[in-house]
Amino acid sequence: MPSQCVSRTVPSAIGATGAGAVEIADLLPHLRGVVVERVECTADGLVISARWQPVRAACPGCGAWSSRVHSGYVRRLHDSPAGGRPVLIRLGMRRFLCTNLACRAVTFAGQADGLTSRYQRRSVPLARLLSQLALELAGRAGARLAGALGITIHRSTLLRLVMALPDPGSSAAPEVIGVDDFALRRGHVYGTILVDATTGQAVDVLPGREAAPLAHWLAAHPGAR
Repeated sequence: MPSQCVSRTVPSAIGATGAGAVEIADLLPHLRGVVVERVECTADGLVISARWQPVRAACPGCGAWSSRVHSGYVRRLHDSPAGGRPVLIRLGMRRFLCTNLACRAVTFAGQADGLTSRYQRRSVPLARLLSQLALELAGRAGARLAGALGITIHRSTLLRLVMALPDPGSSAAPEVIGVDDFALRRGHVYGTILVDATTGQAVDVLPGREAAPLAHWLAAHPGAR
């Protein structure tokens, strides 16, 4: 980090006041639903302190809405770099009591749409960016490009992000497919990536590197020449 970067607090509005003012949410749209309290520039990067305190939230287990607040906590989220510097969001959130007595979840944490997702330490935009890098470049090259962008991540983590992506549900295979295998853990765990050879877009990722999963995929997605 540059030695001239010292800890300081800046207001959430940047520029002149009035009609020409630029809000943090204008620069970072995924923060539009939260209240940004301060932005600090430290030797390690930018730290954004914010809070998300909705009146109610839906239980992820049963879908029931609850307005009964159980407690509050601070969540740490890594966000996309700004100006080449790492960004950390310290987000104050609420935990709610589920009002459905038949639900196994006694309490649950609400999620800020477009910013947080369950069990993730990365913001939704950062996770989306890293997944796209892995889809386009796979593990090693994706990790190298992420490092150039100011994001430290292991190649295996990138591949796990690809594995966690929802199935696009395509019914037909591209006419020409490129197939290659890669190692999640060399000598132990492998995967197979399918690429549309015409567009260069990743189509799917299969477990293992044997022929059987590929044969089953082709049978379920006719059309490949």
